Amino acid sequence: MTIRFYILFIIAFFIFSIYRIVTLPVHLDLPRLSSHQNGYYDYEGVIHWHTRYSGDALGTYEKAAELGNRYHMDFLISTEHNNLRALNDHKEGWHGCMLTLVGVESSRKEGYLLGLDFNRYTTHEVPTDMFLSQVSRQGGFVVIAHPKSPRWHWRGKIDERMAGQEIVDLTDQFATASPLAVLRGLIYYRLNTPAAYLQLYHRPADALKMWDEITSQRQFIGIYAPDLHQSLRILGTNIMAFPKAEDILPIAHNHVILSTPFSGDFTKDKPMLYDAIKKGHLYVAIDMLQDATGFFYSARQGDKSAWMGDQLPAGFKTDFSVTLPENVVLKNTVINVFHNGEKIAHSSSAAYSFQATLPGSYRIEVKCDIPTFWGFRKSVVWIYSNPIYLR
Repeated sequence: MTIRFYILFIIAFFIFSIYRIVTLPVHLDLPRLSSHQNGYYDYEGVIHWHTRYSGDALGTYEKAAELGNRYHMDFLISTEHNNLRALNDHKEGWHGCMLTLVGVESSRKEGYLLGLDFNRYTTHEVPTDMFLSQVSRQGGFVVIAHPKSPRWHWRGKIDERMAGQEIVDLTDQFATASPLAVLRGLIYYRLNTPAAYLQLYHRPADALKMWDEITSQRQFIGIYAPDLHQSLRILGTNIMAFPKAEDILPIAHNHVILSTPFSGDFTKDKPMLYDAIKKGHLYVAIDMLQDATGFFYSARQGDKSAWMGDQLPAGFKTDFSVTLPENVVLKNTVINVFHNGEKIAHSSSAAYSFQATLPGSYRIEVKCDIPTFWGFRKSVVWIYSNPIYLR
């Protein structure tokens, strides 16, 4: 009788576990909101993506364009390892409704750097100072990849020619997730793929701390990077396409804010997008929770106004405002305000305003609650804004 009871209990718990995992409502399959918002345009896409041109990755530009259009992405910026061959092979351009651009991930002795918006790359064997000068002379800009990765963290100085860093890198998320989170992700993967990836997601405290320290002194953009290779390698050999692009693309995006819409003219849209990214007119959102299009963070000082990434004079009363997207269905959303990395205010309202005069960087994190296996709720960050600066 006792043995039979335990067997039935185990079977019942097994069935319940499968049902619970399959039905975990962590991915809200809601329609994407319009890019055209009130007085600006919100375009979403990813930066730091690899294809076969990188040598250690799978996937093609054609397939990436197909998936990008399927998921209503507006842009994709690849960063192939130590080469711009895709640029020379004319892979840049409009592919359906998605703008594709080509950059480089340059291997340095100090770590890895993303070179964006430049056309000539010689070799990764030149000193980092020379690489930075090379990109700068061509009008491009450089972003630190994997700034706090356990394996690839940046070990060099923060040069003035560096424009920013990754604040959320999906590969680093996988590498720094707890063993228990990894185990849950493996168990969930076949049953509920979005929930599996969400098990591994956590606030990247070390990367944010580094970012806050830099932005307290100067402007420094923060971006999201999937660093997708679609290549599971064992002993240097590609054995399967994993993780899959169709699983990774919907997870998170950079939302770039433009004052005018894309025209469909590549020669105009490319510099417009790069200029907005370089200025930090963007926020990072975990869109698998809910599309964050419509989030907006701005400031006003008399007749002067600022978007994310912009700067206003310190010492004068400045009015900051934060607005969440319409029709947020996430539970317990909270707007958190950070000044030089220290949380100074919070609000559970859909719109929030605050005032400041002190110099430094002011950025926003929006948190929400998501359900867990046992029915409890877990608080995670949904949106990371770039700062507005008072200097």
